[in-house]
Amino acid sequence: FTLSPCGHTTGDLVLQEFVEVINKGIRNTDILARWGGEEFVLLLPRTKINEALNICERISEQIRAHNFSIDDSVTTSVGLTAYENNVPSKELIQRADTALYEAKHQGRDCIKVWKPEFETNK
Repeated sequence: FTLSPCGHTTGDLVLQEFVEVINKGIRNTDILARWGGEEFVLLLPRTKINEALNICERISEQIRAHNFSIDDSVTTSVGLTAYENNVPSKELIQRADTALYEAKHQGRDCIKVWKPEFETNK
């Protein structure tokens, strides 16, 4: 997940609200972590890709609907990938990051599921 930029003045407050909205939309077994800046990683253990996509779509809708304490709208872009046996963690994170880049490239406020073709489009 990544937030659309909103400036330093209100950034911390928006990040706190953003996390609250996400935490309301995930299960107790899910793990949300700040990856850096305005990027977050959401781990969804034992979740098939279609279910993960549904969760991310629901969270994105909740973000769009939330009345943040700033005058501008807040949206998310999501890069999604699934765990695969024998694929190193570092590569899984790279896949999610590549999918996130695709979502941002598509105009933001969308979800992209990693595909091998994304790697050739870099």
